[in-house]
Amino acid sequence: MLGNQWFRKLKPLPSFPGFGGGIGGFLNSGAAAPAGISGTGGTIDDWNDGSTYYRNHIFTSSGSFVVNAVSTDPSCPNAVDFFVIAGGGGGGAGGGGAAGVRISFPPNGGGTPGNDSPESAVTVSKTTYPVTIGGGGAGGSYATLGTTGTDSTFDGPDITAITSEGGGGGGASNGPPTTGLDGGSGGGGGAFMSGSNFPGGEGNPTQGNDGGTGRPSSDSGAGGGGGANAVGAGGNNSANESGGNGGEGLKSPPGSMVSPTNTSIGTPEPSPIPGGRFFCGGGGGGAGANPPGNKGNGGKGGGGDGGISPASGEAGATNCGAGGGGRGGSGGNATSGGAGGSGLVVLRYKIMSGQPE
Repeated sequence: MLGNQWFRKLKPLPSFPGFGGGIGGFLNSGAAAPAGISGTGGTIDDWNDGSTYYRNHIFTSSGSFVVNAVSTDPSCPNAVDFFVIAGGGGGGAGGGGAAGVRISFPPNGGGTPGNDSPESAVTVSKTTYPVTIGGGGAGGSYATLGTTGTDSTFDGPDITAITSEGGGGGGASNGPPTTGLDGGSGGGGGAFMSGSNFPGGEGNPTQGNDGGTGRPSSDSGAGGGGGANAVGAGGNNSANESGGNGGEGLKSPPGSMVSPTNTSIGTPEPSPIPGGRFFCGGGGGGAGANPPGNKGNGGKGGGGDGGISPASGEAGATNCGAGGGGRGGSGGNATSGGAGGSGLVVLRYKIMSGQPE
């Protein structure tokens, strides 16, 4: 598995025997170069796992993946792996749900229901493939829910669109409605002093998880938003109206969705554990103020922490598809839920295979 091997960054590629100067020397020698896919678009990130070389195209904003030439090397097929995450949901009182995830990278560390095995890579041709990056949803106020994030898509004229669903917005502090919204992962349920428990939103069964339940209280015992790898926790009235934690996100093994040394996207694994990057954490639920409880922590993968009066919820991490934290506060004060984080698309394919090191 990719996550259990040593890696080196492919900048520059190592020299081949008899061809000094890395890949430049190899090509200048007059030897025939392997002819894998030639593509442009996004930020290009090259790296290698032993004698297999990969190119990643990282899209943090909408654009196009352009295949200028297809592969003529049987060891480098015209197969492109994808990692597509949408925008995260904004927090209300409940935490915003993380974005939905679609992934074909082996191994799939997502653990999302019904998606424990990776999807199949797509076969591409010499054409242009639009990439759309979804934005995070806005945070809600006392009487308004968080806004659901927008979808991200990898599409083209000869493939079935790969679409990930935006994370659900968190429930409000003043009902109705205080139920979290459905999405890629569901938003956490809100909280209000009357009524029964307020359910979290439902996550897409193959892309995410459900939000946590909000509890009836004087203002907030709100649920955490669902994450890519776990459901959001429910609010807790017995702990002074504390918010529930956001669900944990998906962990990228080193050298799969991003090259081993790339720290430009995702959030790091908490110290002292080394390893991959996290994406799509759910937002933490907001805490009540009478007396103040504990805020819900955002899930690994950039989920925003919930607020405690008079603090607003934190925003979800950018380009992580993370949910925003729920608002803290009592009554109609001016606090608000945090905005959800924007989405991301990573495309990967082999550019060389089986070459000597």
